[in-house]
This record gives sequence, structure tokens and C-alpha cells, in this order.
Amino acid sequence: MTPQAFSVCDPDEQKRQVELYVGLIVAIGTVASLSNFCNQFLFGLAGERLTMRLRQKSFEAIVKQDISFFDEKKNSVGLLVSKLASDASLVKGVSVTFNKTKMETFPW
Repeated sequence: MTPQAFSVCDPDEQKRQVELYVGLIVAIGTVASLSNFCNQFLFGLAGERLTMRLRQKSFEAIVKQDISFFDEKKNSVGLLVSKLASDASLVKGVSVTFNKTKMETFPW
């Protein structure tokens, strides 16, 4: 469908065709904006859930360790808490970015 609104001599017909094409452009822009919002929201939600699950599983694994596990320098409480805070976020960033890029480039 090529826009031929300006090749029509009747001003009323021109106006109708221009309004039609403007309406189509606005509709396409609205749909694109809504789909982009849903994309950002859902990937953000998935990333937050992934981070929460990773932290919970890591914490459960740490709590199940023997007391002697915490005596080693590499397993100090401060280091383990720091790892809980940072490592899960790094995994979230990598996996969500990778999956989002993969979904955006998937040929529909």
C-alpha cells in the first residue's frame, strides 16, 4: 500500500487518506511502545526472580556447611556475604542480557 494521498485532486479525499496514514503510524508506534515496555518489564522480572533464587540456593548451601568450613580464610563470613550480594547479580546481568538479545534477534 503506497501513500497516494497527494496525487488525489479532491481535498476531502486527500484529508481522509492523510488521516488514515497518520492513524496507522500512531497505531504502529503505540503497539511498538507497548511491546517494548512488556519486553523490558518481563525480562526485568525474570532477572529479579533468577537473582533471588540464586541467592536463596547459595545461602542454603552455606548454612548447611560444617562449622570448620568457616574457619578457613577463604570462607570468612564477610567474604561469603559479599559473594551472595555480588555474584548473583553478575549472573543475572549476563543471562538476562544474553536471553534478551537472543529473543530480539529471533526471526519471527
